[in-house]
Amino acid sequence: GRAGGGASRINFRLTVSPEDERAALAEGVPATALRARNVTVNLQPGWTPARVGQAVSDALPDGFTAEVFENPRAFTAANGSCDILIKRTDNRRIVIRTTPPMTNDTSMTAEVVRVNIQNVQSNLPNSYIPLTPEARRVVRESPGVDDRLDFYICENFTGFWGLGLNPHTDLAAHFQPRVPLRWGCFVAAQPMNNNDEYPWVYPHEAGHVMYDAIHVDAGDPHNPTALMYHNVLTQQHPVNATKRITDAPVNVSVEVWAPTVAVPWNQGTPSINAADRFRNRSGTVTEGW
Repeated sequence: GRAGGGASRINFRLTVSPEDERAALAEGVPATALRARNVTVNLQPGWTPARVGQAVSDALPDGFTAEVFENPRAFTAANGSCDILIKRTDNRRIVIRTTPPMTNDTSMTAEVVRVNIQNVQSNLPNSYIPLTPEARRVVRESPGVDDRLDFYICENFTGFWGLGLNPHTDLAAHFQPRVPLRWGCFVAAQPMNNNDEYPWVYPHEAGHVMYDAIHVDAGDPHNPTALMYHNVLTQQHPVNATKRITDAPVNVSVEVWAPTVAVPWNQGTPSINAADRFRNRSGTVTEGW
């Protein structure tokens, strides 16, 4: 959204974590250097989330710095959301405290993301490519790059066993995720525990990303033997099961985002050479191989 009119503002308080405060005082850091700081950002009508993010960064007191990231648009949004990572310049861990609501603006929302890595909040509506704030926070803690496929393993995710962070090259540029929210995968801990339980999850999620597609269509005759099998979690496949990426002369019907329709999350199912698509869409990661 955009900021509304009137006396809209964002308020929050920056403090040092109790553990870091005790350690700093023991090191002789003056207590005045560790005192809590209140931050108020006055919003102007029509500001986009990215502009608000920059205003938050500009309003930080001495001793603090911020990185501002504009996210791609959801299919239902006019503007992308914005992430702001706030740090102390001495790298001591901070706590951001708020009194809800964080903003009194009625046209946009603001929140402090708090991640439980035992169960990362990750339920996604179909209209939303750029992940939940919690999932984005996990990635931004250890950001990847465009010439490597990164995996993020957490105990559990609320919406899936695994999720590919596709580059979504079929979509218009303003819908495409930016680095580091692409060329990565989330996988829950259980499929990574060396047991013969859901052994497809790891390569299957890599497949989503590397050929930038969803699944082989359920009605395709080659679906049961494909790496991108449509119902991969409906049974516990043995680790030596077929995981094909078909090549000519065998084509498969694959679900992809259909950007030309009114609502892009409607999927098309073109018949493709899967190996060719893998080679052509994963070039930044695989060209070094």
